[in-house]
Amino acid sequence: MTCPGPATRQRCAGPQRPDGRPTPRPPWDTRAPRAARGHLAGTAGSVAVAACQGAHAVLASRGQWVTNEKTLLDRAGLRGIDAILAGLTAEPGHLLSAVERAAALLRSPD
Repeated sequence: MTCPGPATRQRCAGPQRPDGRPTPRPPWDTRAPRAARGHLAGTAGSVAVAACQGAHAVLASRGQWVTNEKTLLDRAGLRGIDAILAGLTAEPGHLLSAVERAAALLRSPD
């Protein structure tokens, strides 16, 4: 995607589907509202899905394809997600912190 004009701090429209609707954001961008409302199951599920998707991306960048997801997080260096999800409570501040920690882990896997 390119932006018109000079490369400055301007916001560009995201990618569009053929029908003109915006392409959905990744789960870690859109699920924080669940955390802010104290929705424990929805937040934990979204973080887990994002971790698995991120692990697939890490391994794909290495040219590896995983068909057995039992070792997916280990092979991608994302097993730290377990510590983030362990002991979650429905307290919004705790959930928001977990989402932020998960996003940080996904941005810099081992």
